[in-house]
Amino acid sequence: MTTVRHRKGIKASEVPDELHGKHWKLDGKVLPGGKVWKKVSLITGGFVGISLGILTSVYVATLHENDLWFSNIKEVEREISFRTECGLYYSYYKQMLQAPSIQTGLHSLIYDNKTESMRTINILERMNVYQEVVLSILYRTFHIKKFLEPIYFYIYTLFGLQAVYVVALYITSWLLSGTWLSGVLAAFWYVTNRVDTTRVEFTIPLRENWALPIFAVQVAAISFLFRPHLRPAHERLTLLAVFISTFLFSLAWQFNQFMLLIQALVLFTLDSLDFLPRGKKILNLESDEHIFKFLKAKFGFGATRDFDANLYLCEEAFGLLPFDTFTRLLDTLVFYAYMFVLFVMAMAAAVVAFQNLRGSANNKSMDKLQKCTMLLKPGAAYNLVHTILFGCLALSTMRMKYIWTSHLCVFAASGLCNSDMWGLILKCVRLYTPQRVSVMRYLTPVLILLYLCYKFWPRMMAELSELREFYDPDTVELMNWIK
Repeated sequence: MTTVRHRKGIKASEVPDELHGKHWKLDGKVLPGGKVWKKVSLITGGFVGISLGILTSVYVATLHENDLWFSNIKEVEREISFRTECGLYYSYYKQMLQAPSIQTGLHSLIYDNKTESMRTINILERMNVYQEVVLSILYRTFHIKKFLEPIYFYIYTLFGLQAVYVVALYITSWLLSGTWLSGVLAAFWYVTNRVDTTRVEFTIPLRENWALPIFAVQVAAISFLFRPHLRPAHERLTLLAVFISTFLFSLAWQFNQFMLLIQALVLFTLDSLDFLPRGKKILNLESDEHIFKFLKAKFGFGATRDFDANLYLCEEAFGLLPFDTFTRLLDTLVFYAYMFVLFVMAMAAAVVAFQNLRGSANNKSMDKLQKCTMLLKPGAAYNLVHTILFGCLALSTMRMKYIWTSHLCVFAASGLCNSDMWGLILKCVRLYTPQRVSVMRYLTPVLILLYLCYKFWPRMMAELSELREFYDPDTVELMNWIK
């Protein structure tokens, strides 16, 4: 039987994907219907992804309602339920709605002298409340008051972003593995590890709940951009998606510059090791100077007297990642899968990087290089370095774990469903056949999905059936007295 191998001297990352051709081939015969099957798979996968996103959004919204009985409590109780800085962010949305005009509301935020004692600050830059401003303008302009109360428009927008988040994770996993089954597994892992992947249901207005869905869209767009043989129109549209998502992410979160700096480091590392081209980024030091002071003090580069920086240092969320996080991740099998995929990918990256830096190679090492490069396509290489660097960030600062854990689900799922990875492993143990690769690629995620359904479905149903309500009469009495 005739087999096809890559030409020597051509990088394996430049070889078209399995589905790049117009037809399938079997024993030298061209089979019609390849394009039809590809379209059916694309439509089915798209429908499944959107459905999972919507279901996740409804799930977290239901948990929020069941926990607080949000629809039944008074307006003042709803606002009090936004604890700590969450209430502060929501207050600016409310301030914009109560202003006589949009212009007056914007002026009061740009020249704010109420938030910080004896200081006039620009709330838009200091607190990153651009999203509250946009929501308030939409609410006023389109007369949404006829259909929804302001607070419901606010929280439903955040819950809707969770659908965007899950769809973006789903697409990234699909792009990396070549099958939407890995997207399903990534979404299931995201939900079953909800305690460590999101806290949107009880800290709705936090900046990360706005920023992380946008960041996930950006990662998906970058992963697609690194696919070989993109048409010029597709490349331009993808670049536009990267630019827009990066811009929105920059506005949404005060920690955006560090995330983007790490991304720039990822791209620089890959470019230095000859994996791919391109680079990035900007820092706005003035409005977020306290963040730099916090990082300087946290990592032992000197003490600081800055109030905001010391406040961050006192918060438990900015401490080291607790060990029980890994216990929960092991319970869903995601961390086992993650470490397995990470080890294989890291070994392949080491081989490719060494050969790229070495330059010349003999036939035997060239063959090994081609096998590893088939696994380590540019998109996979980008996500590999991405997960390592953001994992280090999560270990050092607990609050940053939500960036890493969601991507952890994607990375683990895409690896388990990757035919190139299973092909490399089976070749190493001399058990390789295309049939075995297909079995491992599809059977492994299916078995894990069955395990997750068996173990966590009853727990999720019990969680949804548990009804509680918000009760804080002392704070309500105090707020009424202040009014």
